[in-house]
Amino acid sequence: MGGWINALVPRMANRLKPEIQFPTQEHIARLLGTLPDFPTAIGSIDMTIHEMRMPHTNEQTFYRYDKDTHLFNTLTLVDFTGSFLHVEPAFAGRMADRTAYQLSELYQYLDDANVDVLADRGFTGEDHCITPNEQQAASQMADRARQECVYHELHSVALCTYHLFRHRRAIHAGMILLSCQLFNFRKRVRLANALSRANEFVEMEDLVQ
Repeated sequence: MGGWINALVPRMANRLKPEIQFPTQEHIARLLGTLPDFPTAIGSIDMTIHEMRMPHTNEQTFYRYDKDTHLFNTLTLVDFTGSFLHVEPAFAGRMADRTAYQLSELYQYLDDANVDVLADRGFTGEDHCITPNEQQAASQMADRARQECVYHELHSVALCTYHLFRHRRAIHAGMILLSCQLFNFRKRVRLANALSRANEFVEMEDLVQ
């Protein structure tokens, strides 16, 4: 079974690549100002940990003593509607949030676009990361609550793929990315269908009148 999975996952992820791309300037303009308290923020970032089998190489870099297991991390950026804007899986489990962020493609994207993101205290002091303090805590709490369902779904996806595709860490990471792409695709299709039904309703009302 591993052979066709190894071939299928990258192909599907490549086909769905447009579903998760860092926003264009036009998209960024629509995202800015969504939260009045943070006018330069386009979304929220977080690191999500996923359990994995012991790797054959670099075992210590993935082992977390506090969790007593091997883990890898996924860095995600979501907008304030809960859609993924950027996903980078497969950072080593022992790597600090700040270190992973500094090494990520996302860091350069945010710097080039000169925009900010909301983040937890694990990103304190990092460029373009707005982290909690006493004045911001209340505003960020509401935003983080909106994002919680997205991260919960991402973690659930990770648990499923761990049991189904645990024989290869690379495919596991690929499945995380693919699942996030499918999440955005499903959400976009649902929105399009809802808009279509709303337009049909308006047209029917116009005919009745």
